[in-house]
Amino acid sequence: MKKISILAALLGALSLTAQAQIKLGVKAGGSLTNFAGKPNGSGYLVGAHGGLVSNLLLNDFLSLQGEALVSMKGDEFKNVTNAPKTRLLYADVPLLLKVYADGLFFEGGPQVGFLLSAKQGNEGSSTDLNKQFRAVDFGYVAGLGYQWTSGPNLGLRYNGSILTANDPAYAGPSTGRNQAFQLYAGYIFGGW
Repeated sequence: MKKISILAALLGALSLTAQAQIKLGVKAGGSLTNFAGKPNGSGYLVGAHGGLVSNLLLNDFLSLQGEALVSMKGDEFKNVTNAPKTRLLYADVPLLLKVYADGLFFEGGPQVGFLLSAKQGNEGSSTDLNKQFRAVDFGYVAGLGYQWTSGPNLGLRYNGSILTANDPAYAGPSTGRNQAFQLYAGYIFGGW
C-alpha cells in the first residue's frame, strides 16, 4: 500500500511537471528610488533596471517567475541645491508568484539583492561607499501589469527592503531602507 501511495505521488508530480511550461524573457524599465524611513528625509532618484526572466507557467492563471536584474537604487538630499546623490547598484533576484486574469496579472514575492557598487557625489566627483552599505539586502516585491499573448508585457511594481541599507558596523547615520517604484516593459519569447 505504501509503495502504491509513493508511486501515485510521483506520477502526480510528473504530470504536473509535464503540464508546466518554462518561458524565458527580458525586461527593462525606469525607477524612482529613495530611502524609506531616512531620518532627514529623502528625495527620489531616477534610475533604471533590467535583466532576464524565467517564468514557469503552472496553469492558466498561476505562474512562478524568477528574475535576474541589475537595479539602480539610492536617493538625493531633499531641498538642497547641487546636493550629492547616493547611487547604489544591485544584482536583484526576486522570486514572484503571478496570478493572471485575462492578460491582467498581479505579482508578489521575496527578493534578495547583492550590492555591486555604492557611490555618493554630484556632478564631476564621487566617493566610494561600498563598506558603508550591506553586501546583501532582503526585501519584497508587489505589482501588477498586463501580459499580451504575443509576448510583450507592461508592469508597475513596488520594491521594498526589510533591512536598512547601511551596514550596521558603519557608525554613520541610518540611511533608511531601499524602496523603488518601477515601471517596466518586457518580452516573453515564444509568446504566452
